[in-house]
Amino acid sequence: RMRAKNYESLGYSYSKINDYGKAIENYKKYQFLSNKLGDTQGEAASFNAIGQAYFAKGDYNNALKNFKKALTLVKSIGDREAQAQLERNIAICEAKIGGGTARTELQDAQTEALVFQERYEVVRDSLLEARQMVMEAQAELEDKEAEIQQKEEVITTLEEAQTVLAREKEVLAMEKEIQDKLILYAGTGGAIAILLLLIIAALAVSRSRIKTKANRELSQEKKKSDDLLRNILPEPIAEELKRNQAKEARQQKQKKKGQKAAKQAKALPLVRPIPYQQVSVMFTDFKGFTTVAARTAPEVLIQELNECFNEFDEIIERHNLEKIKTIGDAYMCAGGIPKPNRTNALDTIAAAMEMQEFMRRWKAEREKNNQSTWELRIGIHTGKVIAGVIGKKKFAYDIWGDTVNIASRLESASEPWKINISKVTYDLVKQQYECSPRGPLPIKNRGTVDMFFVERKL
Repeated sequence: RMRAKNYESLGYSYSKINDYGKAIENYKKYQFLSNKLGDTQGEAASFNAIGQAYFAKGDYNNALKNFKKALTLVKSIGDREAQAQLERNIAICEAKIGGGTARTELQDAQTEALVFQERYEVVRDSLLEARQMVMEAQAELEDKEAEIQQKEEVITTLEEAQTVLAREKEVLAMEKEIQDKLILYAGTGGAIAILLLLIIAALAVSRSRIKTKANRELSQEKKKSDDLLRNILPEPIAEELKRNQAKEARQQKQKKKGQKAAKQAKALPLVRPIPYQQVSVMFTDFKGFTTVAARTAPEVLIQELNECFNEFDEIIERHNLEKIKTIGDAYMCAGGIPKPNRTNALDTIAAAMEMQEFMRRWKAEREKNNQSTWELRIGIHTGKVIAGVIGKKKFAYDIWGDTVNIASRLESASEPWKINISKVTYDLVKQQYECSPRGPLPIKNRGTVDMFFVERKL
């Protein structure tokens, strides 16, 4: 099947450069393998492709023969959309061969083809959405697995530190035991007392060394766990989370002393949700990603996404934005959180323009090597949000509110290489950026929204 698909791709490539002879040659190999594999749909597609190549050459008789073979096959599998399209192609060929005699049949076939074309587009869009949902779920699962691995590393380092402390406690217990015996034998003034004094001195030195090493290891492991936590959450949120966890730990110790303390421990949130009055939310998405993903190995696809998203991370950090999450090929970030500011709309658009510039360079470089590329589209909206940490074991800093939903819809309504912003954001940046109005445009579940394309910095 892979060889058959390769021949199909080669045929398509030759057709694109108008080398129809080689295109037909590869399509025929595709047809032969599809027949051998019992792939009726693939065989029908190959005959249709051969017919298209002959038609482009002006050889309408051979085009007609191959369209009819394809029509017979699609009828056998009940593919009504493909049948309507082939009947239209056949009618066009017959019109080309026989003049105007087939004009009425052609018009009827075209009408029917349009009906089935509309149905096909609905089904196609549903399939693309389903595929996108699968990819988003897979990406989210990978993020969760990475997060779990980070937490396991923190747990491992803390366990190692606890082992060191346990060794120190054993030494302290041994020292106390010897001290008790020294008191017992102190009255003798003999060799036993002297020997015990020497042992205690040696143990004191050993304990001091162990304690120094334990403190050093604890400090190192604490730094590792803090770094991991800051990698998951914004620094102010991570600090608040640590403070609240410490409070919760103290309350859990008090739990045994009474039900009141236990109730207080349950009531304490890890991180309180915070309302923000002005936050600029940005969504990005790659046009053509689903098509490229369908024919790209998963490990290659993840590497390419990682290359782009790593650059996005550096860009938004330079512009004082906070990364929220990635979902499949979508990237979400925001300005004005966790520390509020009044420049977040300008900061977000500056970051968006830098992202577009990076993607243009990335696309040009890959095209030199005949590699697949994507085109970036961006949506930005400014408004109120609620921000906080969800979950008690697997932490995730997130934002909620209508502002987030509108920003996502603006990205969907954008175009490749464009930054689509709402009027709210436009009013905040119009003195610094030239924007072209798009008028009120409909978005899902929101009626119409005034939109603008950011063109350049003034």
